Amino acid sequence: MTNMKKLILILFSTMLFASCEDVIDVDLNDGQPQLTVDAILTNIDKPQYVRLTLSGEYFDAASVTPITNALVELTDSDGNNYTFKTPDTDGKYELDSSFSNLVVGREYYLKVTYNNEVFTSKSTVRQVPAIDSITWKREKLPFGDVDSIWAVQFWAYDSPGLGDAYWVRGTRNGELNKLSTRLTVAYDGSTGRGSKTDNIPFILPIRGSISPGGSFAGPPDGQEFAEVGEKVGVQLYSISQDFAEFLTILEDQLNNGGLFAKPPTNLPSNIRNENSNGSKALGWFEVSNTSVDEAEISWERGNNRK
Repeated sequence: MTNMKKLILILFSTMLFASCEDVIDVDLNDGQPQLTVDAILTNIDKPQYVRLTLSGEYFDAASVTPITNALVELTDSDGNNYTFKTPDTDGKYELDSSFSNLVVGREYYLKVTYNNEVFTSKSTVRQVPAIDSITWKREKLPFGDVDSIWAVQFWAYDSPGLGDAYWVRGTRNGELNKLSTRLTVAYDGSTGRGSKTDNIPFILPIRGSISPGGSFAGPPDGQEFAEVGEKVGVQLYSISQDFAEFLTILEDQLNNGGLFAKPPTNLPSNIRNENSNGSKALGWFEVSNTSVDEAEISWERGNNRK
């Protein structure tokens, strides 16, 4: 990563996994800031926006600079044009047009003009299954300080036809779960790309990924288990396999560490400069048909389906 000011390298010398460590400071050149595009647009009934920033130093969120002087344009294959509001100070360009009616097969074209360069990207709307229900039950834990928890899962069938990919995001009391290092991606209702499964119920590890705190593991990242009276939900994004791969690599980077950590790699991007000799951009543009559901945890409906 050329945009890292300093990299701390930890060299381990081990014998029977007993280690000592030396810290070496390596001075690296400053990297050239790059346009970074965060443009995941959905039909969820909430503000949709494209966020533009300039990349900063590696692992230094404070060095990211919002871009507020770009021109953002969005069109589709049916000839529709979508307008944006004036960007806020965070570099968010909010859509000023309705975006609730996403048609499967329709293509969307993003165009960003910044610093006399033009960057473009394309995304196609895909089919998404409806959420059948959200269920929960008391589940005993084999270890830890908690005897039992509410294990929550959603129920849905993978859409017919091979090649579907999904991003599963859990919500709690109307807010997305704040687990930045835990990203759940599914392929055709299962976990592996090329699994050859089709039109099946999403498998248990996918269904249960929305459960706050997990099912048989302790609360990750300090998150508490769900309690009666809380609302737990799911947002099921239908995405391209390329974006699914992007999320998988991102999760690997976020959780990369320890003795056998792999060297960091650049994330892929589907943002292209119209000038092949121009500067490169980072980030992703995706338009996603999304199914949403939510339920309140209660003793009365514990194990029931709709």
